[in-house]
Amino acid sequence: MEIIIIYGPPASGKTTVTKELCKITRGKFFPHNIIFDLIYSIFEKNIKDGDLWNLYENIKINIIKTAKKKQTTLFLTEIYDKPLSNERFKKFIKELDRSRIKYKFVKISCCTEELLKRVKGINRKKHKKITSRTEYQKLMMESKLNEEIPFVKNLIIDNTDLSAKKTAEKIKKELKIK
Repeated sequence: MEIIIIYGPPASGKTTVTKELCKITRGKFFPHNIIFDLIYSIFEKNIKDGDLWNLYENIKINIIKTAKKKQTTLFLTEIYDKPLSNERFKKFIKELDRSRIKYKFVKISCCTEELLKRVKGINRKKHKKITSRTEYQKLMMESKLNEEIPFVKNLIIDNTDLSAKKTAEKIKKELKIK
């Protein structure tokens, strides 16, 4: 069992690429949004930031540990916001190491012009993702969502000119995923 953590800025194609990866491997898709959907369905938006992230991480690691028992490869999508995510990711990696779970990180990158085109995609609204170019530009200015995680080995793939299928095939080949 291993976990492949696919991260990148919003609209970089994490979800679409991961769905393609699931089609060409035996892995299962574990979208980070699903945890937030669960938490907010119970607590709505009435949860402190610290409590939200603790609950998020606990749910995530428990699902991963259960998947390990079932020998299931997981493709987890994430967003990394440097420096806000550093401690959270370090704790996550420490827990994976403690649980003897193999992991690899893949950063999906894309040029700004393409990201701005993709943020308007019809599927994004359906999944309650950011769809406004103005909001997206503001978010990207305020946050560091396009940074590489500095303390892990990263496979970096620029999918500006690649289809989701080609990107998935490249990930499968580079990481030697079954």
